[in-house]
Amino acid sequence: MRGDLAYALGGLGDPSVIPLLQAALDDPHEHVRRAAEWSLGRLGEGSSKGV
Repeated sequence: MRGDLAYALGGLGDPSVIPLLQAALDDPHEHVRRAAEWSLGRLGEGSSKGV
């Protein structure tokens, strides 16, 4: 469910969610990390962390 939320946040296009998505990059679940990475990319905030 958190991964789906991360995808949805990226779809909003609102840069105010970037800190939340960056925090999700440390989630223990791969699905959440991948969703956060995708969403950050969509918002133009790529990550230096590999997923």
